[in-house]
Amino acid sequence: MNAPDNTGVILSSTAKKETWALRSFSFSAFSTHALVLSFLPLFFMSKGFSESQIGILYSSGLFVSIFANIITGLASDKYRTIRKILIILLFGQLAMISLLMPSNNFIIICAVMTAFYFFQTPINPLSDSLILLSSQHTGTPYALIRIFGSLGFALSAYGFGLLLKVIGSEWTLVVILFTILTSIILAFVIKDYQGQARKMEFSGFFKLLGKKNVLLFFFLILLISIAHRMYESFLAVTMRQLGASDSTIGLALLVSTNSY
Repeated sequence: MNAPDNTGVILSSTAKKETWALRSFSFSAFSTHALVLSFLPLFFMSKGFSESQIGILYSSGLFVSIFANIITGLASDKYRTIRKILIILLFGQLAMISLLMPSNNFIIICAVMTAFYFFQTPINPLSDSLILLSSQHTGTPYALIRIFGSLGFALSAYGFGLLLKVIGSEWTLVVILFTILTSIILAFVIKDYQGQARKMEFSGFFKLLGKKNVLLFFFLILLISIAHRMYESFLAVTMRQLGASDSTIGLALLVSTNSY
């Protein structure tokens, strides 16, 4: 007999396994995100890059993410799959980090990081979509799966901070490769879910742009996002300049994830 989960919904053994597969994948994917956000800037600092160069590397990623999310979203709708798109993106990340390891030239690293962000930034929205769609089949609410992503970010930020304090920042890429490989394995385990196919209509978007309240809202979001991205990109760098160790930086990010 199947026991009810903490939401009161009776889950079959298959649904429970799928729920835990999604939780594990979310945990692993956000672990990679924590490493990229928290410790990759420190890795570039250890290679002698300046703050302005690190800023360029991260800004290129934010720019390409606009197109990456649109392209992968359209591909997911056209080919009616999220899981396969996630697997392709993860293998792309694996390839880019592998190319990054032997390189010391800033121009080459900038190009590789731009490509890496193309594969990395759509992971979260696509996995969120998959979790939302899975809720209809597993009976597990979105929040009870997605919270494992936040846990993955928090625990990895601190845990890998402790690890990198011992082995050194030069091992950051190796640790990232490990989390990406883990995510790839888990991506082959999770099931694929799709909602109803809908034709994308851009006319409604252009109508929204004609409303002053909507434009004001977008402007406020822009201001908040600028501050948020500056915090994400340079917190680790600033703390390192103040003398903080990898473990201290990881602890700071662990505390900050209370609202993540």
